[in-house]
Amino acid sequence: MLNGQKSAPEAAEKQLKVLGRHYRGAGSENSLTWSAIKDGTMILPTLFVAPTSNKGRGVFTSANIRKGTIVEISPVIVMSPEDRKLVDLTLLHDYIFEWGTTPQECCMALGYVPLYNHSYSSNCEYEMDFDRQLITVRAIRGIKAGEEVLINYNGDWNDETPLWFDVK
Repeated sequence: MLNGQKSAPEAAEKQLKVLGRHYRGAGSENSLTWSAIKDGTMILPTLFVAPTSNKGRGVFTSANIRKGTIVEISPVIVMSPEDRKLVDLTLLHDYIFEWGTTPQECCMALGYVPLYNHSYSSNCEYEMDFDRQLITVRAIRGIKAGEEVLINYNGDWNDETPLWFDVK
């Protein structure tokens, strides 16, 4: 411990204990190896990317996921308002998240997070941890094997505010 702060290994051990309790109760289809989350990141091993019928690619699960299960913990790359102006001119605009206290800031999430499709009837929600620069995706209801994993791009799983594109 330096200056009252935990070292990276100590912080990782604390997170492993918290996540370990959660996953032991999640069922064998959602088991994780400790090495998958030691760096503060994790993608549930049952997730995979595949084509969708009408949205390009999407994220699916090969096993049932219980309500409350953490599906992914993704680090993000935070960008300044100046960077945001440039990113908005590219295809990456459709894959970034507004970040921080102003809509001019943004981040690019790593992992599968940019590939989750939108639904007003999403089966997951996401939470932004500004201090640790992470996005956590959690199931808000049970998800069946073969089902697409979906988030609401408005931030709240039940927010039906129209988006910047036509929702299919």
